[in-house]
Amino acid sequence: MASFKLPVYGNSNILTYLATHRKDIEVISDNEVRTRPHVAFLHVNMLTAIRSSQTGYAFEDILREYKEKIADNSNYYILIDYSHEGAAFNEVFSSSIIEMHNLLIEYNIDESKVSLAQHNILFGNESSGYLRWCRRHGRRPFNLHLVHWWMLDQSAMLHKKYSDSHILNQHIDNLTAAIFSDNPKPKRFLCFNYFPRPHRVLLLLWMIERNILNKGLVSFPGFRIPEVPHIDFFEESKYYCSNIGLGQRLSKHLDQLARLSPLIADTDGVSNKSSLQDRFVQEPYLITDFSIITETDFSNGLDSRRVTEKFLKSASNMHPFLIAGEPGSLSSLREHGFVTFEPFFDETYDTFADPETRIERLFANVSNKCSATPYEVSQSIRSMYPILLRNMEYVASDFWGHNREKYETPLVEYLQRKFLGLYETMTDKIRERPYCESIEIPSDDVTVFSIGSTLDLNDIRPLKNFRGYVVLSDTLDPGNHCCVFRINRGLDSKIILRIDIKSAGAKSIMIDIKHPRRAGVRLMFNFDIGVITSVDQLSYGAQLSVDIQDQGDGWFQLGAECYLGGRNDPFDIVFYLGNPHVTFDGTGTNSVLLSSMSLILQRPANSTVS
Repeated sequence: MASFKLPVYGNSNILTYLATHRKDIEVISDNEVRTRPHVAFLHVNMLTAIRSSQTGYAFEDILREYKEKIADNSNYYILIDYSHEGAAFNEVFSSSIIEMHNLLIEYNIDESKVSLAQHNILFGNESSGYLRWCRRHGRRPFNLHLVHWWMLDQSAMLHKKYSDSHILNQHIDNLTAAIFSDNPKPKRFLCFNYFPRPHRVLLLLWMIERNILNKGLVSFPGFRIPEVPHIDFFEESKYYCSNIGLGQRLSKHLDQLARLSPLIADTDGVSNKSSLQDRFVQEPYLITDFSIITETDFSNGLDSRRVTEKFLKSASNMHPFLIAGEPGSLSSLREHGFVTFEPFFDETYDTFADPETRIERLFANVSNKCSATPYEVSQSIRSMYPILLRNMEYVASDFWGHNREKYETPLVEYLQRKFLGLYETMTDKIRERPYCESIEIPSDDVTVFSIGSTLDLNDIRPLKNFRGYVVLSDTLDPGNHCCVFRINRGLDSKIILRIDIKSAGAKSIMIDIKHPRRAGVRLMFNFDIGVITSVDQLSYGAQLSVDIQDQGDGWFQLGAECYLGGRNDPFDIVFYLGNPHVTFDGTGTNSVLLSSMSLILQRPANSTVS
């Protein structure tokens, strides 16, 4: 993939993550977005808030403001960021996705220039409701990307936290001591809940019926949630319970659950809602044996399959866990690289598609562990210690890398390709602008060279007349026009080159740093888009890193750091200026202005200057 900084604009979860963790992302300003090609990240907070209304800030408001800011700039690609969720295309959300398509047409945006990031594995399947709807209505589907922002963000946070070996070792020591303690745990299980989703309510009603609620450390805020004050979750729970046999039996405990709420699980006195992802409190895991993780979704799995980041709290605290989630949740975790807990739990519960059967099988696991003696549970958990430790160490070391490879890298590479593809459709005038035909120095008082401490001016000589602005040609046929600087020594050093350049009609310039008779490293800079469009290590063992800084008024500072290897031999810096047998369609001068060039050699520690 081309090495350059991807110009991006907007405000979204995944954009904030990328800008924090990647060096090839450049966030551009409101002023720049009017003129520069870019990728725009447009955040969707809730699929129920698409059209503008008086109740809140909707996707339409974001889209309208973006279109106003870019004015007539048509060189953009859009990513709609819903990567924090993974909704199914069902009767609840289908109308919102359709409205999103309609809005793009209303605001004159080509649907082929739009991607949607979300983390429902089944959303883009050929049999999905979304693709069927698109085919039925003749609509172009969004380019879909499986991107799990929560998983990326939280695994990055944990990786950073536990990269401190002292913190990691202390964390593991505390958990290990609790696992092998002779004292029984005060509570048998841990269960965090925030939004009173139906399956969570059903689980708590079952605990009340079985009189085991007090055997666990359980959080539940009640049936009124500040974020959505207009929703009466008590009435929603009554309706849900009335439609399934298990719920009809358990609904008589709803009033009791309401009276008991809020339930507090954290030892610091704060209700640990599942969306407080930056709080990985250790203490609740030290005083409980296992976790019951209540996922966001609990359906038959036909329209949705996803596992959220909630399990990371348990995995990073060496806790075995059950998941009240979609069918195949444990299978998904194993695909992510984790080891689950058979035979401590009967994990066949995870294979049942029917939600009622699945939750009853999960209840059986909880009942089994609550009826066992503390000694039996403790011995079983100790036998799983290698698995618990392995999962914890995986979270601390490799899990972030796994997520980057699965979610981050494919997305960024796709957006890079789309960004570069914008220039295949730019105006003929821009497409026909030629490669550089000459290099010129704007005035005699510029700094052509700023020599490093190991070099002096006598070490550098241009091959033929450089200051005379002569277009030079090598001896190859058909040959390339080029300016060659021969540096008399330093091939075995780290070579640091910086140049300040500006196009005077040229489209791009190619630079080689090489042995006089062998290949080395090469980069290509494109003035039209202000990026380094290719970076190549052409010889075995060569290393090259590059950067570009926009200095305004068309000037760019191009930096290259490379290592070619070998002895303290001469090397060349070559500016290729295009092929003499190519007829350029542009008119006028096709030059590159060079205002300064600095060269520093960092000698290896075990060598001497010859």
